Amino acid sequence: MSAKTLGKLIFGDADTYIKSINPSGKKVTDVGSLRLGDMEGMLPSTAKPLYEKGGVRYLQDGDDFYAMALNPNTNELDVVGHHLNLREKGVSALQVVDEMQGKGIGSELSYLYRKNNPQAPAGGFSDAGERTARKTYDRLKNEGILGAGILGALGLPQDATAADIVFAERPELSEQGQQEVQQLILDTLMGFMAPTRLGDATMDAYNRNRNQ
Repeated sequence: MSAKTLGKLIFGDADTYIKSINPSGKKVTDVGSLRLGDMEGMLPSTAKPLYEKGGVRYLQDGDDFYAMALNPNTNELDVVGHHLNLREKGVSALQVVDEMQGKGIGSELSYLYRKNNPQAPAGGFSDAGERTARKTYDRLKNEGILGAGILGALGLPQDATAADIVFAERPELSEQGQQEVQQLILDTLMGFMAPTRLGDATMDAYNRNRNQ
């Protein structure tokens, strides 16, 4: 990831976010439909419960998330949806059984997955999948998880000094990305001395002026 991408992810919009997790713009068709009971046995024994919402239980196993609800045909809890990180394929998989679609389960799974894996590659989007990802971005941005400002992105407190920003570790960036971040920081800190405290409002104002 380059510094330009980092800056757009922090200060950008849903369009930029979608491009960052699906840079090729790949379009895919919706996966084959599943019915109640088809996901039986898919829940790992190590999955941990998170919360219940609208009669649906949400669980986490590592980077993967599951939804469970009562199957009226068996009167037992069944997996009715999941969002999986198929990292070996460089994709993620979001699916909800037909009978439970339209109840917000896919949106909730997408939110949980992206909250924990904000930059995980999507590997392509169907039209419905992209709409869900856009809604997820808006929700995460409203919560300050995405678009929270450069200090938050660097894991720094709001009272960080200029020197803190300059020397913050950025192991996820390439060498070119490191150089771009350094230039971004230098551009931003022009006229400031190292002890000056820089809140996110300063960074946001800089970004707005730069994009005009």
